[in-house]
Amino acid sequence: MSTKSDVAPGKDAAKKIETKAPVKVTKKKKEPMIYLGPDIKGIARYCDVFSEKAGSFFDEKAKEVPILRDLLFPINEGGKKLAELKNGGPAYRLYQAAKEQLMKGDKRKNEQSI
Repeated sequence: MSTKSDVAPGKDAAKKIETKAPVKVTKKKKEPMIYLGPDIKGIARYCDVFSEKAGSFFDEKAKEVPILRDLLFPINEGGKKLAELKNGGPAYRLYQAAKEQLMKGDKRKNEQSI
């Protein structure tokens, strides 16, 4: 009994056989991140270095103040971003905006606890 999927040896069989090189799966190693934002009590301090990501406490705070994520930089960009902070560049403006938002959040918490 013959089916359509049976292939007789010959030219057609040679065409259907494909050889593929094994696929190498390389896990991209994430580099450490440096936090260049205002201190967050009990969570992060200016120039803290985190391996891969900042952690769950930082993530929770960043849900309240999303701009904090913008102040995490790959460690190899740290020098450039520190220069921006000192010279009033984009990193400085992010820092100031984050500082204001953190202060507003702290004021709201204090008012609610009274």
